[in-house]
Amino acid sequence: GSAGRAIFFENNGGTFTEIQTGNAAGSQQAFGSSVDIDDSLAVIGANGDRRDINETYFSNNELAGCAYVYAFRNGAWVQTKKLISSDREKGDRLGFSASISGDNIIVGAYAEAHDAQGGNQKTYSGSAYIFNRNGNDWIQSEKIAASDRSTWDYFGYSVCIDNQNLLIGSYGVDT
Repeated sequence: GSAGRAIFFENNGGTFTEIQTGNAAGSQQAFGSSVDIDDSLAVIGANGDRRDINETYFSNNELAGCAYVYAFRNGAWVQTKKLISSDREKGDRLGFSASISGDNIIVGAYAEAHDAQGGNQKTYSGSAYIFNRNGNDWIQSEKIAASDRSTWDYFGYSVCIDNQNLLIGSYGVDT
């Protein structure tokens, strides 16, 4: 399977040096499918994840996906949180894209099928989820879906957040 990994590097006098490798529990997670870093925080997507928030394996959650938050503490990158969506389902591919800026994270799920309210199913229309830092925790605050969504849009295939601004890619749109 494709367990995946992410490798942390540090700039030492103009040369980037590997300082640590990160991975997650379980195989076939595609850990590292997306990565982003902002100062002492990092977000790493694992769009093949099928484990719950406590890392308990569920075969019916195949490719549901997730993202992990890491913090740089005492000279090492430490996993601090696993992010999953509130409406997580098999095949969503949450974590295929992820971005972090300050106290905000956006995680894309290009294969997710429901609108922001959880209805109006359209195959591979996609969505993105916003998580906000609350002390040492990260809480999902919003689900975003395109207002003109259609099947096979792949909304959330790429995401970027910068302060209070979002950019979400949707490469499958025909118009």
